Amino acid sequence: MECTVCSSTDDWNRPNAVFACAISDTAISEPVQVYHNSDEAIIVDVQRTKGCQCVAIAASAKTSNEIYLMSDISQPPLLVRSRQAGIQYHLDVGTNDDIYLLASADLANHESGLDEQLTLFKTSIGDLPLKSDFGIFMAGRSDEFVISDMDIFRDAIVLYELSVINGHQRIRVKSSDSDSVVDIPHQMNPCGNMYYHAPAVQYTVESPILEPVIYEYNFADRTSSSLQPNSSTQEDSLDTYACMRVLVPSHDGVQVPLSLFHRKDVDPFQRDNRVVLVGYGAYGEPVMRGFDPTAVPLVDRGIILAYAHTRGGGDLGRAWYEGGRLYNKHNAVEDYLTCAQSLVDTFVEPKRLTAKAFSAGGVTVGAAINRAPELFGSAVFVNAFLDVTTSMSNKMALTEHEYDEWGDPTLDKRAAATIAAFCPITNLKEKNEDYPRTLIVGTLDDTNVPFWHALTYHAKLGGPHLVYMVPQGGHHMHGSSLDVAALTNTFILQSNPNL
Repeated sequence: MECTVCSSTDDWNRPNAVFACAISDTAISEPVQVYHNSDEAIIVDVQRTKGCQCVAIAASAKTSNEIYLMSDISQPPLLVRSRQAGIQYHLDVGTNDDIYLLASADLANHESGLDEQLTLFKTSIGDLPLKSDFGIFMAGRSDEFVISDMDIFRDAIVLYELSVINGHQRIRVKSSDSDSVVDIPHQMNPCGNMYYHAPAVQYTVESPILEPVIYEYNFADRTSSSLQPNSSTQEDSLDTYACMRVLVPSHDGVQVPLSLFHRKDVDPFQRDNRVVLVGYGAYGEPVMRGFDPTAVPLVDRGIILAYAHTRGGGDLGRAWYEGGRLYNKHNAVEDYLTCAQSLVDTFVEPKRLTAKAFSAGGVTVGAAINRAPELFGSAVFVNAFLDVTTSMSNKMALTEHEYDEWGDPTLDKRAAATIAAFCPITNLKEKNEDYPRTLIVGTLDDTNVPFWHALTYHAKLGGPHLVYMVPQGGHHMHGSSLDVAALTNTFILQSNPNL
């Protein structure tokens, strides 16, 4: 007898319940609800664990969660640890009832004693539910590197780590008789690694302009090798492109990483360069996610592609996220402005800089342009979150789930003042002639960022600016992304006619 598990959604399209049914050789039982959560701030998710002996049901807000394990449809899900304000934990389970947990707090001096950065613990199903602690301590932060994620295997635990200084990545492999480190030359993203008994961990090495190459680290001989030995694409790219990461001091002295990519025959220190500066700074997500084929045509045409690793993102670990969340959101804006000013001071003349943002990056970039429109010659917003005030003050699909990120201005005066100070649309001066030439793209069926963000922003902006609405495709514009990439790249290139 086997079972299958799936989640369902409420009227706001929020995953809120889990159903399971038993599968035999001859029949499938009627679905039975095994979990439900009516809190509109909670998103429910379900997935199988690595050892395939149970499924994990996670009920998550932005800064707290609780997880249940279920292995038998006839038994209620087993709580791992009750929700605690400011505490998040993630887990995986092997084949011997061993549970590995990553846990962190949202404050440096949280009452739990947890660090802001992720800490690895080990416990077992027999010890559940956990009361206050998380089990046996196994690993935490070092002097420079912190844990960002993990994979568990029969013979090893793989920890993906980040430098808290510059965001560089590495892999740490812990086994019963060794603790090894694999240095990563560019950006690293884990592969699926779904097989618990695999003898190696697979990962990709890539960058926004370097196509990914899959590597494998073997646990037994402790060596790393490419699984694409006959592929010369990345090697050719390394001969063509250059990349560098510099640190620039923000308004409070914090060093903010700034990554730049360009052709090797482009001198980045010539003042007639054209630069596209990408910003994000939200949800603890990094601004650089890997290879971006839409960026290559710009770099091939001589543009320097830059990424501002601002606070609020996850580029330097969990504490970096907390430094740009909620009441600290202004730090993400200041960090982006710092990077823009550094580019203008060193690499590019004023007005030869293009600001670019997607989704929640619209808050960081839009607020920065409001503060210093003279730094930018053009701007591109794609499905950008631009009206924080309206979205957080009126009940919408994700409003309550987003309070931990932006604050609830209807109940929290400090949050209301903070949002009012940075909200891009709130602070946009109508018909501002100094504003950079702007392209705003929205999607009509986007449930994450409704299309009216783009239309309201364009209407208030006025002047010689463009708005383009994609009929369908959702937040990530599935099926339309190539058309949008062509449009945005053409806009950037036409804004820089001497290229």
